[in-house]
Amino acid sequence: MIGLYKDRVRVRSPFGLTRVGDSWWIGLPDFGEHDWPGLFADIRRHLPELRASKVVLDLRDNGGGNSAFAD
Repeated sequence: MIGLYKDRVRVRSPFGLTRVGDSWWIGLPDFGEHDWPGLFADIRRHLPELRASKVVLDLRDNGGGNSAFAD
């Protein structure tokens, strides 16, 4: 299976909330060390607009993390 993906272009989404046209994107390239309180504050600040729009959770190139965290 890995051979199928060797030539793909890897695109890493930027962390944070971004307006793209008439939708909003929440970039989560990984679940590591980021300004999570800042992201949550941005979401709260734009909540009425988010509720009235399409919201995309952008997980491009998010490898899924370490399953040891579940232990």
